[in-house]
Amino acid sequence: MSDSKIQVRCTSSFTFGGTIVRPGDIVELSRAEAANLLHRGRVELVDAADAPDVSDAAEAAETVEATAAPAAPATSASRSGRRRAGNP
Repeated sequence: MSDSKIQVRCTSSFTFGGTIVRPGDIVELSRAEAANLLHRGRVELVDAADAPDVSDAAEAAETVEATAAPAAPATSASRSGRRRAGNP
C-alpha cells in the first residue's frame, strides 16, 4: 500500500521534520502522520479551494526553512557542566 501525501492546516504549534509549524500553516504529510495529528486535534483537512498553488507552496517552504531555528549542539557534559566520573 502506498503512503500518499495529504495537505492539512495546523491548528496548534508543533515540530515536524525539524521545523516549527504554526497554526494556519499548510503542510503535506503522509496519511499515517495526518491521521495521528487529526486524531489529536493538531491539524484539520484542507479543502481543494484552500490548498495553495505550487508557487505558494514553494514560497511557504522557503519561508519555513529560512525561519527554522538551528539545532542545539549535542554535548556529553552533565547539566552542571562537569563530567561524571568514569566518562572519558
